[in-house]
Amino acid sequence: MKTTDLIDLGNLPEKLDKFSIALTLANISDPKQPLIYMNSAFEKLTGYGGEMIGQNCRFLQGEEDNEQARAEIRLAIEERRRTQVVLKNVRANGEVFYNMLILLPNGEYEGLPDMMLGTQIDIGDHAPGSESDIDSDYPRDSAAAARHRSFQLQVERRRVTAEAALRLTQSWCALRSHQ
Repeated sequence: MKTTDLIDLGNLPEKLDKFSIALTLANISDPKQPLIYMNSAFEKLTGYGGEMIGQNCRFLQGEEDNEQARAEIRLAIEERRRTQVVLKNVRANGEVFYNMLILLPNGEYEGLPDMMLGTQIDIGDHAPGSESDIDSDYPRDSAAAARHRSFQLQVERRRVTAEAALRLTQSWCALRSHQ
């Protein structure tokens, strides 16, 4: 669990670090949109640790071209809405992987910055045919269909878990803003 000293997150990091999926919180009130929290699952997935707190999560992209996904992320942040994109990312050790990023807006709370919760899912070292393939049926042959359905279920479990982390964060923010 790594957090910034600039924003007092109280005991929220201890709670979020119990999630087994990669989670980050970014301060989207700040034009640089720096990370203010990352859990140990994010560190394990990417190889990056607390030294990246205060940085924009674009460091994961290295020199990779993700212009379409980056445009969607910018728009979702501007509109304070959820989104899902696939990015070509680079781990701290230089290994390239495809990352399904799900961003969820936290909402506005008095005395706290606007935050966006992110969850990152390693979908391997090969790009999906298209992002819509992840959520579509894939009935080409029974083995491929079974693998694809298994992957879809894994992604859906991640979405549900990310929603739970978001609700926890929102509850913490609501309690904090009423103190």
